[in-house]
Amino acid sequence: MKQKIRFTNDQKTGAIDEIKTTMLNYAVEMKITEGKNRNVYSKGINDADIIFMAHYDTPLSTNEKAYLIKTISRFWAALIAVAWICMAKFLYIIGNSIVKEWLKHGKRMAVSLFIASILTTIIFIIGFIILVFVSTKVALLFPRKINVNNYNDNTSGIIGIFKIAEALVGTENKNVGFIFFDNEEKGLKGSKSFVSENKLNASLIVNLDCIATKNAIDGIHVFRKKDKISSNIIDSALSIYENSTSNKVQIHTYKRIFSKLKLININSIFNGYLGGSDFMNFKNYNVLSVTRCDIKFLSGYYIPFVHSSKDTEANSSPDEIIRIANTMVEIVKDFNLKKS
Repeated sequence: MKQKIRFTNDQKTGAIDEIKTTMLNYAVEMKITEGKNRNVYSKGINDADIIFMAHYDTPLSTNEKAYLIKTISRFWAALIAVAWICMAKFLYIIGNSIVKEWLKHGKRMAVSLFIASILTTIIFIIGFIILVFVSTKVALLFPRKINVNNYNDNTSGIIGIFKIAEALVGTENKNVGFIFFDNEEKGLKGSKSFVSENKLNASLIVNLDCIATKNAIDGIHVFRKKDKISSNIIDSALSIYENSTSNKVQIHTYKRIFSKLKLININSIFNGYLGGSDFMNFKNYNVLSVTRCDIKFLSGYYIPFVHSSKDTEANSSPDEIIRIANTMVEIVKDFNLKKS
């Protein structure tokens, strides 16, 4: 991408023109949604069997102090998870005490213990909510600037789609669609509006975000429908992906209940959350979301250098983009072969 910064409207206009021109070179006509979220999508997107998507907007830089606050808040979240276990044990003990007091001293003492346990639980929950809320808000107070280098996040995803479209020129791309989302960095707003305005018939949707991380694992988040055909499609795609690389592949089937209740932090405790991206707005579809990430003490899964001036091509691995794009092409060919 020649347009390295895609934050302001003018910068995004330059990026949109570049995306449209490049995709047209691969015989893919692109359209644009008008309004606050200028998503760029291929013609006939609603009828595509397989859709590849990536966000094209770029972020503000993350202040180092804000990152420290985020790390500290995650550390406290881990401690609170342990505290929840202790609280469960405490309530178990209280429950036993209530029963014993009821049998020994009567109703009044048992009711007092019950009220005390309820109040303690409420105070604990309120304290947890306040801690997470304050930590998040404090991190946002630090001033930030438009990030100047955005190779991995998410120029890598854009290039990945370009490579896929180029490889599929001809008969293989007839049932394939492409979407470049706006305002992912502002809360997944572009993909959210797109989902609300379109009814997609895709059998498989693939999200590419930060796929050029050096020396990292391939993290794949999965949404899958419950029917057998959907399971076969997802299983086949994952099998092709795992067999295509010697890299470690970390697969997480994302729990729909966590998405519906927006319990992202709880999902990270139980399922190794790999970061928010546009795939989260497609929970009613079969989805693979690919992100190359690493694991860091206290921070958990993370992507080095994103949202910073160090997010350069030199600090990334362009070869990973090509590898992942080639794998996606094989997934398309396998799907078409089985469909024919």
